[in-house]
Formats: sequence, structure tokens, C-alpha cells
Amino acid sequence: MSLTDILSPSDIAAALRDCQAPDSFSPKKFFQISGMSKKTSSQLKEIFRILDNDQSGFIEEDELK
Repeated sequence: MSLTDILSPSDIAAALRDCQAPDSFSPKKFFQISGMSKKTSSQLKEIFRILDNDQSGFIEEDELK
């Protein structure tokens, strides 16, 4: 499964564009723009699993890139 199976590619792109400026990241706004605020807890867990490549329980900056 990939991230785009859960979230719209255009919503992901919009959320990333919104936080490009230094110090502009707002988790609440990012969740809203990306569509994550409308997902179930199981869908959010799957998104986390996809992003946590090393299965450390954390999403590091390198994994987000």
C-alpha cells in the first residue's frame, strides 16, 4: 500500500506547498489540508507505518523527505 492509496496526491502536494516557508509548519493545518483530519484511526496508523521506514516508532526528518 502507498500513501496515495489513502490520501489524494493533490491534497498531499497542497499540504507540502503550504509549509515550504521557514517556521510555517502547523500540524493542525497540515492534517486539514492533506485530508488526514478526515481519516479513521486505522488509516492514520497505516500512514504512520508507511512513513516510518525503519519501524522505530518515530518519523524522522529523513523519512519525511
